[in-house]
Amino acid sequence: MKAKILGCYAFQSKAGKDLVNLSVTDERLNCFGVCTKNILSPAEVLPASPKDMINKTYLIDTNNNFASGFYELK
Repeated sequence: MKAKILGCYAFQSKAGKDLVNLSVTDERLNCFGVCTKNILSPAEVLPASPKDMINKTYLIDTNNNFASGFYELK
């Protein structure tokens, strides 16, 4: 999916893994305004620090709203 990162927060799971919850734009047909969705990602999968990813557009590989790869679009 192609999405712009709007915001995020990092936390640690009960199992001790560092995770990041990303709020991204969700491009839909026949909608008005900005639609968003949340994607969960392991911190080690992110290409940069979460703070540096905000307001950039990425092609994101997802599996049931769980990110597995990020590719920055310019």
